Amino acid sequence: ARYWAGFFAFSAAVLAYFHISPWAVEPPQDVMGPYANPIVGYLAFGIVLALIASVVIGSIYGAVLWYRNAP
Repeated sequence: ARYWAGFFAFSAAVLAYFHISPWAVEPPQDVMGPYANPIVGYLAFGIVLALIASVVIGSIYGAVLWYRNAP
């Protein structure tokens, strides 16, 4: 569980850095911009946020399992 907690925490940090931080390589405008329909662009960005949220939840779950199994 320790490995997965660390892996997911690192992944969440990387995803957040690349998509929603002030130094984002692919900021929200780049995710939403390619779509002609703004609703589809917002949906695409919502999917990115859902991905980040699921990775954060996975990290929290891994940390809880790690804590429960700690001697």
